Amino acid sequence: MTVLNHECHPCLVGCGVRSDDPDTFAELANLAETGEIDHIQVLVIPEPEPVFKKRIEEIASKNVLCILHAPHHLHGVNPCCPTDVDPESPGNALETLESALCQTLQMADTLGAPAIVLHAGHYKEGQREEAFLGFTDFLDRYYDPRFLLENLPEIFRDLTFIGTTAPDLVRLSDGRIQGYCLDFPHLYCTSNYRGSSFDGELMKFGSMPVSLHHLSNCRKFSYRDEHLPLDHPEGGLDFKTVMGWIERHPGIHTSLEYKYRNISVYLAQIREFNRLFKLNAHGGGEH
Repeated sequence: MTVLNHECHPCLVGCGVRSDDPDTFAELANLAETGEIDHIQVLVIPEPEPVFKKRIEEIASKNVLCILHAPHHLHGVNPCCPTDVDPESPGNALETLESALCQTLQMADTLGAPAIVLHAGHYKEGQREEAFLGFTDFLDRYYDPRFLLENLPEIFRDLTFIGTTAPDLVRLSDGRIQGYCLDFPHLYCTSNYRGSSFDGELMKFGSMPVSLHHLSNCRKFSYRDEHLPLDHPEGGLDFKTVMGWIERHPGIHTSLEYKYRNISVYLAQIREFNRLFKLNAHGGGEH
């Protein structure tokens, strides 16, 4: 396996991987153990309990910093409106939510994970206010001090999300969630959809306790979240603004979020992140 040059590692960076992908996790753990990356973000994939316990054991066998990402709408988990994922069987939807959160907290406890990234979820047309109330109900039942609330794209396929801007996240947190995950491509998608300035939307996070970054790329002017490589030829994310922000917040980890089961992709993206940081960060100005 190709090894990165740690001298080119400019700030705190890690990679995302699914909990049901032990091979890629093991290879990323090797990079973490040699200092090439600083953390691994593990997306918790709900599985039957015996299998899930094995996943925890595999991950715990590596002495690396793990940040967890809770299951989301693709796994039947929708905190603000739980039954919307299965309206014909609301009991099943609630059971799925309960089980997924229990497994997430079980893994966080075992690994000593300092943070759990959380999506507020999606809502039906005309039910935005009900979604805010629904998320408050979710926190009443499942609140954990390790939660980091992540900003989402405005829409994804046929779904409309809540918690897409800084003011929405503050309202959703209800004074209880104390940290946020700033997803740069999600914010770019939202600004494109709303016709607002990406830089302006980013400025609104300036006074918030951001504890983690997510980074990938998006097509220029698109509002579709695709987790494209940073060096994708059709990418449009403003890296000068993004890297300037990261440079001014050196204590915050940045997770490169990809869905590949191929370590070579991660190696290439770590190199590209380092290159983009050095090219764009210095002199980016305040926001």
